[in-house]
Amino acid sequence: MKILCYTSYADKAYGLFKKAASNKTHQRLSLLYKKMKLCDYQILLVSHYPLIHEKLNDDWCDQQKLIDLHAALVNILGEGLKDRKVRENGWAIIDSIGEPLSPDYENKGSSFCRKLLSDPSGKRFFVLLTGYETDGLPVYDLNFLCNLWQLENGYTPIHSASIIHKGNLFLFCGPHASGKSTIARMSKKRHDTILDEDLVLIPSLHATHSIIRAWGYSLATSAAPLCAILKIVQDDDNCLIPMTQTETAHFLVERSIEVMGYPLHNYMMNKLFKQIAAIARHLPGYELHFQKSPDFWELIDEQVRA
Repeated sequence: MKILCYTSYADKAYGLFKKAASNKTHQRLSLLYKKMKLCDYQILLVSHYPLIHEKLNDDWCDQQKLIDLHAALVNILGEGLKDRKVRENGWAIIDSIGEPLSPDYENKGSSFCRKLLSDPSGKRFFVLLTGYETDGLPVYDLNFLCNLWQLENGYTPIHSASIIHKGNLFLFCGPHASGKSTIARMSKKRHDTILDEDLVLIPSLHATHSIIRAWGYSLATSAAPLCAILKIVQDDDNCLIPMTQTETAHFLVERSIEVMGYPLHNYMMNKLFKQIAAIARHLPGYELHFQKSPDFWELIDEQVRA
């Protein structure tokens, strides 16, 4: 991810973010910074401070649009705080230059991070800094952009614990507090390898022969064959119930949407559906009912063919 700073404060804010990300105690930011390096987007940082720090090449964006964009932000965070019409005019200018990350940004998404409408490649975005960003930059928006870039390039983020067992990779999927970390902890005691406890990137095509990347707590990769999708259901007994391709696909869509960050525009939702449909065609899905005991691995070994 290439970061460009349009104002002197934006340069300072980016410096604060990098300093925080270099601190070993800020693992979340450090991982985000590594994810950003994998992303091929260009991000322009703009603040409402009037000093222009950098003049961009004309091929990035029309200079007058940048001037108008900066002026709109200055007005919104200045007179616009008291004058509704000034505020509305400012957002109208911003809307004409950039598309919000999410179609529902007024309720769930960010209005201050936008895709540049005049860029045919779709790789250029701008971030409007308010000065209230805790870590210098809007971390949530940057994380969403990292996920979006992976999705655009054929990888699907899935809320899942990924465990390598007897040379094969199994995905244990479920929402928060469903038991992913518990399964990972019990499996580790059995000397299985934990790729990630929370989030992975799955290639959409030829999934059983592709590289899987951890995306929650590290960026580790595995070439172990992906063997099955397991829907976690805590129960009083262990049992394994096969799911249809449709059931598996619907379940994976839920597990992907909940970690993307924001609701997706229709064209990206269609891409997500296609990628997950391809995964569901390649991999069997099962509903795993399990006690808090590693005995469920015996069921998997018996019923799931590698």
